[in-house]
Amino acid sequence: MKHIFYIILVILIISCKNKSVTTEKNRDILTSVLHGDTLIYNTFSKSIIIEDLRTNNIIKKLSVNDLFYYSPILNSGKLFFSESNKKFVCYDLTEQRNIWEIETISIVKSVLIRGNGVILNLKNNGFIILDKVTGKEKLKIPYIYSEVCAHPDVSPYSMDILNGNLYVANWNCNSISMINLDTGKLLKKVNLGPGYTYLTVIGNKLFVGLNGNYNGGKIFILDGNTLNIEFSERVNFEDRMKPLIWKEKLIYYTFDNQIYLFDPVSHSNKVLLKLSEKDNLSGSKMILSLNNLYFHTVNFELLEYNLEDKKLKRLGLFGMRKIDNIFLKDGELIKIF
Repeated sequence: MKHIFYIILVILIISCKNKSVTTEKNRDILTSVLHGDTLIYNTFSKSIIIEDLRTNNIIKKLSVNDLFYYSPILNSGKLFFSESNKKFVCYDLTEQRNIWEIETISIVKSVLIRGNGVILNLKNNGFIILDKVTGKEKLKIPYIYSEVCAHPDVSPYSMDILNGNLYVANWNCNSISMINLDTGKLLKKVNLGPGYTYLTVIGNKLFVGLNGNYNGGKIFILDGNTLNIEFSERVNFEDRMKPLIWKEKLIYYTFDNQIYLFDPVSHSNKVLLKLSEKDNLSGSKMILSLNNLYFHTVNFELLEYNLEDKKLKRLGLFGMRKIDNIFLKDGELIKIF
């Protein structure tokens, strides 16, 4: 009987191990984006893959000639991405062909699509704005080197759009620049102090985080029309960690290992979570799924923080891998590597 018990125990252990391995699929992801049940990602092996996470079926796989480090963009049934370092394309998923393509003067570092405009951030060359339907160039916004500003290009730039204007962080020696998208004219600029800034539009305001070269920092609320400062507070803002929007509030990380929740209306700025040094999030990113916040520590441990009940769970180690996205499938947490 004792031998039979041990045999059953060994079988159960092996089956559990096999199950945990098979539920984690290594996708070789460079960057990814979720659209409902659809995952779109580019890989280190130079391909773009569209996968149905409900069925685990690959819908489409496209080859590219060079790696690029932004997420492919799906918009109105079209996929926008860099086919090579000098070619940017619009691929129609229904017709399964490029409906337009353009040669670029340099590498595309980031892409932003709003309305009928496609904004490309080109390394060392500023921005070009394309017509989304035809791919024709509508406007150039060059990066200008001068005696006044000899600062090198720091693409990709944090950028966003509000009321027909493009807002760019760290542009031509300004913390924030406001540029008209019809004319390319610089309308307003503001300097908030030395260091690197991150911006995002929320409502009709700008949330701006300033990292003072890891010697302090600040957060700001700026008026979207005037760039006047409406609020500021000293925090050690980490500009390399993208803030998230949850229930019209911002979740952001500071380089002293704290996660904050900021209300842009009341200006309430609360510490959600204080992490220990071993749990710092250097080189990671925060992922929001429903009311749960997920992040990897520097030691590759995956943590889950519930924003409602304020409970922190340790979900374990996953080798030398960090998750790129999270997907809930019938109540099961699918970790996307």
